[in-house]
Amino acid sequence: MNNHIKQLEKSISGYADIYCFFDRMSLGVSLTIFSGLDQGLQKQLLKDFKSLGMNFGVKNINDFIDKVFTLVAIRNCVMHCNSLEILVRYYNPATHKLRKNRNKKKYAKMINELSIEKQYAQI
Repeated sequence: MNNHIKQLEKSISGYADIYCFFDRMSLGVSLTIFSGLDQGLQKQLLKDFKSLGMNFGVKNINDFIDKVFTLVAIRNCVMHCNSLEILVRYYNPATHKLRKNRNKKKYAKMINELSIEKQYAQI
């Protein structure tokens, strides 16, 4: 996480606007930044996400981080044209290590939730 933060400090000056900087951040880096924030700020952000309907239906920080971590894996799978079925079934496809049922359900539920078109409030 410290390496990510140092890299961000170096690259932030290359943007004229802070919002452009955050717009260019990957989900994984965004999650790293979120995870490194003070708990009070994390709670405030989760409250703001909830008001926009973007909290994945969770109420605590750890569940939110877990949901975003799952989202990152799904996003990467989709963007790199990999199989969602393999993502859901296998913890590690190279070693044929299968996910536990609870973990499979977590990924399948998130994929199903993402497949439903939603409209978010305009900011």
